[in-house]
Amino acid sequence: MTTRISLAFTLVALTASMAHAQATAPRGFVTINAGLQSPSRTFSDSFTFETNLEDATVRTEYEVPSGPFFDGGFSVRLFGPIGAGVAFSRFSRSGTATVSGTIPHPFYFEQERDIAGDAFVKRNETAVHAQVAAFLPAGRVLVVLSAGPSFFTVEQGVVTGVAFDESYPFDEATFRSATVRLERQQKVGFNAGADVTVMLGRSVGVGGMVRYAATTVDLTLDGRTLSLEAGGLQAGGGIRFVF
Repeated sequence: MTTRISLAFTLVALTASMAHAQATAPRGFVTINAGLQSPSRTFSDSFTFETNLEDATVRTEYEVPSGPFFDGGFSVRLFGPIGAGVAFSRFSRSGTATVSGTIPHPFYFEQERDIAGDAFVKRNETAVHAQVAAFLPAGRVLVVLSAGPSFFTVEQGVVTGVAFDESYPFDEATFRSATVRLERQQKVGFNAGADVTVMLGRSVGVGGMVRYAATTVDLTLDGRTLSLEAGGLQAGGGIRFVF
């Protein structure tokens, strides 16, 4: 619901801008940005495997914290204040996932032993944002509102197995390591945002941007599906080249 409201608000702003944009809007501009993507994302996964004639269970808790992103793009005004553009953004974070599990006893049925540990995982997100844009110049300030589809490629490290140590009398088991597989999936989402540029000269300026771009990606592995939220709120700034 929040994403639909955000998109609707942007589309209304784009429509309203057509009546107020000035004819002195530039033909187009190029943006180079760096900033922060938020919020943090959390999700979990669980699976079973057979050992000692019973099922062992493994559960993994993942967190994708907020972090830096990099972005570049260009927009061209086509008629009046309305134009089209494309931007490319990349977000990458590495961290640990919390792994816990229960391992059946080799001698006794229904006598499980607990294990726990951490696994190193990565999240990479790249997105191509296609945009319909409205150029709103005001003296040395240029505001550009935009919205459109986003084409996400998401890579996520997923725990697919564990190794553990045990010794006689096998009453305890200890976590040794986790097997991590990098899963990759593509999905279309949407984006809506605003860019504000202050011109420092005829063709160079500095600016700030806010964009919300998001989608939900389903990873299918070993007979189960893992749903991930990708994207989020991006806020940053950088240099602008106007032509």
